[in-house]
Amino acid sequence: MTCGNSPRLRRSARAGVTLLFSHCRDVVIEVSRRGGAGVLGLVRSTPEQVELDLRVISEALGDKPFGVDVLFPVTDTQIDKDELAARIPEEHKRFVADIMSRFDVPEADDPTAAVSEVAGELTGRLRELDLNPVLVHRAGRSVTVVDVLARWAGKRRTGPMSMLLTDEQEQFRAAVRDFARREVTPELIRKCEQDRHPPLDLLAAIARNDWFAVGIPEEYGGSPDYVCVALLIDELAYGYLPLGDLAYRALIHGAGVLINHGTEAMRRDLLPRLLRGELLFNNSITEPDTGADAAGLSTKAVEDGDHWVINGHKMFNTGMSFADYVICYARTDPSAPRHKGISAIMVPTNAEGLTFREIETIGMNATPTFEVWYEDVRVPKENLVGELHNGWPVMMNHLEKERMGLCAMANGGTRRVLDLAVTYANTREQFGRPIGAFQAITHMIADMKVLSHTCELVTLQLAALVDAGRPARMEASIGKVYCAEAYTKAADLAMQVWGAYGYASESEVARHWRSARAMPIAGGSTQINKNVIGKLLGLPPTY
Repeated sequence: MTCGNSPRLRRSARAGVTLLFSHCRDVVIEVSRRGGAGVLGLVRSTPEQVELDLRVISEALGDKPFGVDVLFPVTDTQIDKDELAARIPEEHKRFVADIMSRFDVPEADDPTAAVSEVAGELTGRLRELDLNPVLVHRAGRSVTVVDVLARWAGKRRTGPMSMLLTDEQEQFRAAVRDFARREVTPELIRKCEQDRHPPLDLLAAIARNDWFAVGIPEEYGGSPDYVCVALLIDELAYGYLPLGDLAYRALIHGAGVLINHGTEAMRRDLLPRLLRGELLFNNSITEPDTGADAAGLSTKAVEDGDHWVINGHKMFNTGMSFADYVICYARTDPSAPRHKGISAIMVPTNAEGLTFREIETIGMNATPTFEVWYEDVRVPKENLVGELHNGWPVMMNHLEKERMGLCAMANGGTRRVLDLAVTYANTREQFGRPIGAFQAITHMIADMKVLSHTCELVTLQLAALVDAGRPARMEASIGKVYCAEAYTKAADLAMQVWGAYGYASESEVARHWRSARAMPIAGGSTQINKNVIGKLLGLPPTY
């Protein structure tokens, strides 16, 4: 996953050339067979290991040409590349001569710094040669040079419940954090709140940093890692909740749906544009008479030649004023059972016959929500997302990612109100000392920290499950319940710490207090998610 602030390592002017780094010979063979000829990179400790690897790989690939770049980690063994080449039988010598080399990671007081230096040198040299270093780890997930070498340096972080972040994920989070705290100013927030419009100008800056790549598959120009998707939304939301919402709409409502259910034509056209920060998506499910009971929707889509004609009435569709496309769920087979006969259709927000009005809410002013009317809206039949009459699985699969994104947003907001409360408690004085010296205040802030800490663990666990492609319906509902309620409670506690200053409408605490209240409602209410949890536990259905 090239999700950090290191240079992007995947573009190449030389087609078909791929560098695969792995500790696992089988992974190299598997990916080489699937991806065509390339340059194979091995991380090994001794010449004997390299010799064996090359024999096995060469025999497995047959006549397919490949080259090798060998990385040697910290080792007492001094290995000469010419000596190594001499050990390999002639029939297995198919090296790319101008890149075969060895890289020794020197002993150092700071192995991470040494690793980064070596990785930077390697990366730069490969880029100069127009090579495409796609770095492959077990299970086909890509990693970077830094991550591969960092494993040898023993620098992977550990934490509660074994929720690990790689060094590069930590670097990614730090880079996004620095960006959000630098770019999100009080002046920017005031303007966005007054204009009731999100900071769209920052999308280009996010794209220039290549951060949207974490939600896009490699074959469409990205380097996917849903843990980094969660970290991106989290850190942007910490800076300003509507900014995190923009990343959420690009990578969850947009890329998340297209990757799993869009056609290949959709993915080829739209995912690179999402990567460049040019598109935002919206979700259109709720109707005046169907909220939690999504299967009861009545919006209809009828086939008419090469088009769908959509008619219906939707409610609480957030972001219609700035989204480019909306995924509309409509009934395409009225005779089918409730959960059947529903289809997902991608509709441009500028389509003729599509109108909407803003619904004024108490919070989230910069990402307003809308009432929407579809009146004979015509869209091409190829805009169908997923299978015809089978939109319910699309909706359910999407909700897992949607709830992960909402957990990340809530986590960012919870951390922010915690920091606001700590700062205020250390600087506000009463009775001749900071109010943080009073146990009542300390206990409220400690409660906020418990909420924030647990919220982060729940979010990272859910993101890791989504990243691994494992079913996570239970964890998504648990996460949504906990994180939404945690943000709401933490914002309320922060207002109590701030007192009258927090109650003032102009305060940041009050803004969070208003916005947090949407979290237990959006993306499936707390009560609906508790029903889901009960059902998955085998309890009798509640509806």
